[in-house]
Amino acid sequence: MALAKQAILTDSFTVEQNIAENGLLRAYLIIAGRITDLTNTDDAIFIEVDKFGTMPMGSSGGVTTLQQAYINSIIPQITTTDALGALTIKNGSTTGNTNNVFVIQNTGGTITSKITSDGIGTFEGLTLAKESTGGIKIDTTTPAYGWNDLIGKIQARTGGATVPTFASYIGNIYQWSFGTVGGVTEVFNELHIRHDYVLNTDMYIHAHWSTALAPTGNVNWMFDATYSKGYNQDVFNSPVVIPVLQTSVSAYRHMIAESQLSAANGLIASAVNVSITSGNNILTSASALFNSYDIGRTIRIVGAGAGGADLDTTITAYASTTGVTVADNASTTITNSPNFRYRVLNSSLLEVDGILIIRGWRDSNRTADTLNVAPFLHTIDVHYQSININTKNKNYPFYT
Repeated sequence: MALAKQAILTDSFTVEQNIAENGLLRAYLIIAGRITDLTNTDDAIFIEVDKFGTMPMGSSGGVTTLQQAYINSIIPQITTTDALGALTIKNGSTTGNTNNVFVIQNTGGTITSKITSDGIGTFEGLTLAKESTGGIKIDTTTPAYGWNDLIGKIQARTGGATVPTFASYIGNIYQWSFGTVGGVTEVFNELHIRHDYVLNTDMYIHAHWSTALAPTGNVNWMFDATYSKGYNQDVFNSPVVIPVLQTSVSAYRHMIAESQLSAANGLIASAVNVSITSGNNILTSASALFNSYDIGRTIRIVGAGAGGADLDTTITAYASTTGVTVADNASTTITNSPNFRYRVLNSSLLEVDGILIIRGWRDSNRTADTLNVAPFLHTIDVHYQSININTKNKNYPFYT
């Protein structure tokens, strides 16, 4: 029956001359050679035609091929509606979901692309939009751009009191040891922003570390970070200072201490109300806000500067969870307002080919740093969201 319906559109018919000259086609009648009952639509069916002698599009009897539907289309496209929703291709197989539901062939009949009903696609080539908003997301339920790492190599200065010890770690392997006494030890790192970075998304800096002896207490890693776009667009900004505190439970345990490196407008807001008096540098909060590891951290007190401008400063001393000392006196009094911000890098300024310069350091004399054994710092890197494709251009502008 299916083949007979298809033949109506493809085969030629012999028509008696008088009928051809004077008759009016009203319908096609398909009858199987075995017919015994005209009411059995498996053996007999009428297919109506329109007044021009052709089968109307969408007619219940007008069963056609997709090819013929395409040829007969004024504009060969499918327009969905709000009421009907999406066009769906459902796998009708009873053997599973690994068979193809969508296939593309080249002019030689070779399959070049295919998609199975379980969502597995195979493509000889794939072209995506060049714009920064294009890309590949992960998770069919809640799609999001995946994460990747900016990886660099930590370096120490060639001399000076702040250089960590390149010491025996495990077996014949040496790593940078940050000691238990002696104050500040530091390393440096440069990170290049890759061509798959998702613009305007936040980055997170983290230290990979461990101990070679059973530890107690916390290590307080600190990061100073500066950034500049490439291609003569920007200068390196004054560094922001970001702390992180972490505890290890056993020797040789690989720990990752992470803190937010960038945010919208370079600020992480707090909803806690703060107060500071003009001419004074004591900042208080209405509830617990501060930690001892905040010492040295860059902050902003909104409206506390001269003439009500913002006051960008650092925390220099910790008194309690509700009180700290900052480096600069306020010029405007702020009373019980949610005007406290942590300052980080500005995510909207980050772009491909920009450079992050990081100072990673530890001060064993800091109040928050209570680790009783030497921590080994293995590396410092940055988590970023990846668009999972690269930019069209190798140089700025990258997306044109």
